[in-house]
Amino acid sequence: CDLRPEWANLPCRVQPGGQAASGPELPVTVTTYDMHQQTRVVTEKTNAATLRTTTTTYDSAGRAYETSVAVASGLGSAVPTRIGASQLRDSAGVAPASLRRVGKTVAHDPTAAR
Repeated sequence: CDLRPEWANLPCRVQPGGQAASGPELPVTVTTYDMHQQTRVVTEKTNAATLRTTTTTYDSAGRAYETSVAVASGLGSAVPTRIGASQLRDSAGVAPASLRRVGKTVAHDPTAAR
């Protein structure tokens, strides 16, 4: 796996057994990992181009902190960055008891009982 012994037994490259005789080329998925064997970057590509790249960052406790998706031009628009639940914790690291959706924003409801 990319000559990385620490990634042994992890799926680094997933590809079809063969391409169809006609139609679009099936993509290959290439995955890289961080030092804790958590998925860092997932790239979907064909021989012609990279179709989509998904990048995940983690906080110091190993929780997914942020996920972003970049797409090739002509394939639609990029997905907005997703904020992980660990960012919704208060200064003591406690997750809020209740969340409410305000438009496209998720907000903490401080009046909710814990």
